[in-house]
Amino acid sequence: MKYKIREKFEGDLLGYLARIYEKNSSAFIVYSDFAFVCLDFHDIDGNILYAFFTKNRYPDKQPWFLSDIKTEDEIAELCSPSGSSSDGDDGADKSSRGKRRIVQRVVTVFEDKTLRTNTSVKALVDKYRKEHSGGGEKDGVVFERMLIQAIIENDSPNSINNDESLLDAICVDDYYDSGIDGICIRVNGHIVTNKKLLDFIIASDKGIRSAEIILIQSKCKDSFDLKEISVFIMGIQNFLDRESTRKLNPKILAWFDIKNDILARPEDWTELTHIEVRPFYVAANAKWTNSSEVLGSFETLRKAAERMENGIYSISSPVFVDEERVLKLSANDNETFSVRIKLNGTPLQLSGDEAVMGCAAMINATELLKILTDETTGNLKRGLFEENVRDYQGNTGVNLSIKETIRTAPESFILRNNGITILSNRLEYPTLDSVRITNPQIVNGCQTCSVIYYAHKEGLDISNVKVFARIISTNDSETINSIVSANNNQNMVHDMINEITKSYHKKLEVFFRNFEDTSEQRHVYYERRSKSLAGENICAYQKCSFKTLLQSAVAVWFDSPFDAMASEYQLLPLYRDRVFSDNHSEICYYASASLYSAFERLIYQGKLDSKFRSAKSYACYLVKESLGSGTVSMNDTKKSVSLSRSILSLCKRDAELEDEFNDALLVFEKAEELFTKANGGKRMGDFLSSHKIMSYLRDAKKALGVRTEEKSDENNTGTYSGRIARIGRDRYGRYYLFITRSTGTVFAHESYSESVSFACLQNGQNVVYELGPDANGKEVAKNVRA
Repeated sequence: MKYKIREKFEGDLLGYLARIYEKNSSAFIVYSDFAFVCLDFHDIDGNILYAFFTKNRYPDKQPWFLSDIKTEDEIAELCSPSGSSSDGDDGADKSSRGKRRIVQRVVTVFEDKTLRTNTSVKALVDKYRKEHSGGGEKDGVVFERMLIQAIIENDSPNSINNDESLLDAICVDDYYDSGIDGICIRVNGHIVTNKKLLDFIIASDKGIRSAEIILIQSKCKDSFDLKEISVFIMGIQNFLDRESTRKLNPKILAWFDIKNDILARPEDWTELTHIEVRPFYVAANAKWTNSSEVLGSFETLRKAAERMENGIYSISSPVFVDEERVLKLSANDNETFSVRIKLNGTPLQLSGDEAVMGCAAMINATELLKILTDETTGNLKRGLFEENVRDYQGNTGVNLSIKETIRTAPESFILRNNGITILSNRLEYPTLDSVRITNPQIVNGCQTCSVIYYAHKEGLDISNVKVFARIISTNDSETINSIVSANNNQNMVHDMINEITKSYHKKLEVFFRNFEDTSEQRHVYYERRSKSLAGENICAYQKCSFKTLLQSAVAVWFDSPFDAMASEYQLLPLYRDRVFSDNHSEICYYASASLYSAFERLIYQGKLDSKFRSAKSYACYLVKESLGSGTVSMNDTKKSVSLSRSILSLCKRDAELEDEFNDALLVFEKAEELFTKANGGKRMGDFLSSHKIMSYLRDAKKALGVRTEEKSDENNTGTYSGRIARIGRDRYGRYYLFITRSTGTVFAHESYSESVSFACLQNGQNVVYELGPDANGKEVAKNVRA
């Protein structure tokens, strides 16, 4: 029995117990010199099991030690005053009553997630809590989210950008977490959270050029404990295997599947030579001292990884984040980075304009390392390339050629390379042959800089390598965007940059800031450019990124919460011709963004459970539907403005708004139940981006007795009208449609409609149709016509 328990909970039992304690500390019972807690599982004989603790004999350690797993009868016998009962059933009853009387709060081994008070780290945690979580969560939980976000954004600034749903997915600390608290997979520089997004990136970039896996363990400990680090390493090794030998929680399993999907597609590895695995271990109250034992354990991991998957994994040097590094990572948003670079000769001034200054110069590669190397971790400072839409591609033919030039002909490097472009906030000339650059960003030359960094790291001599550099200084966001676009026109990021620079988005930015029909706590701000609201005293839920703006509009105004699960890169080409039109009233976008913001505000206030974040687009769609307006197009100014004001009015009535969201989530949970029952136990959470969820929402409304307007689309002639939400082709090349209606969407196939060619129809177009069964008896749209 004991073997079975250890096998099931290896590395995870303490975390499992810690969560029980955090949710209900009274579940831990102390009696004399031992303590126990009831678990949620049984042994092979069906006996309820308890974790059993004894007092720790070492005063400098935690007061309780996890000693054993015992059955309920064994615990009852130990709690009996005589050690065992000789009075039959009556004695057993007395011991049971005694057990119930001794419930009290106890300090246990689970108190490893506490921060020392009156420290700079504690101050950062309190600040983060105020902005993101409203004060309800414990220090350890807030610290973990704060550090995981800081680690991810240290490499890729603004990649999370107040997206709490994305951060929820990355923070995997839960039951069956294998000793891992955070996981993030990036492909071609983009965080990939699902297979659809991976497919989209591969199609957009014509293959997988780079891939990395970031794995994080976060502890509020005073030391780097070798045993806990060993658990983390075993968890990493298990994650990298094609098949897990451990049970994984749903969050880790989602990342595990993405990793396996990358491994299963070697035909898409156009330039991929390795998958970089980057481990981070955090001990908030500790100081890292280069422990040879700890470093040796990671060396063992590196050797093990070399034997996996034909050597595709490359394990980076682990980053140990102690108290000093915690402060540097978490304070990055507010830091100004300034570096003085010695030049080879006098720079050539490119512009004397006050708004835009620049120069051209030769820089020695050793000087360039001052910009490229992260002082905190010693790693390549990937955040430098945020504006460079093309991430480092690894050992491609071009990059290998660059490295070979460094090795064999360093003096001719500048003649064979196109050079780099650096953007900065400020450019100064301390001497005739040096420049001081403030907050540099490399917008062109990611491959060149990365190869130089890795060549130096591998021991190649770069002292004779010179690089041609264009250094441009400006604080004007439009100038920055135009320079970025001019230097990068490869992929989907370029499309988004072009979109947010349009005049309509500038109008929206001003409209959001000046909108007055709301309280200060409910006011929503459009953060058109990342970090433009940094330093303002507002909560995270009040900041609306371009991603949130687009997702909320798709969910609320196009009745497509399933599409709203996608990233902004996927949504923009799909809805480009239907959103952000000059004839759309700005209040429409403010209203849909406010509904999204209100959902996050209720989580912030502790009135909604954060576990429902994944259902946000559906909840907001259902709340909009509850207003009884049906489908309203933003092209109809009168109706769309009226609905917008209804939404904003509801957002002011806190109690009613909370009830509406709770009702919406009841419908969502009922839909989950129906989905699981109809699909052999599958989780609906894995299919939220599918239009098929809408039919389960409709059935859930009926099952719960929620009023629906089945005939709201029906015309007097017995036909129905709606808008085309999506056009596609089946595997035979024949067209199909999804048409929006008051109760969701209805499917249409060209084989059921002979009066119009579906190839001539467009997304967003209004159509008329009739309802009828298909060959399987399912209701579909027939005789569709424009």
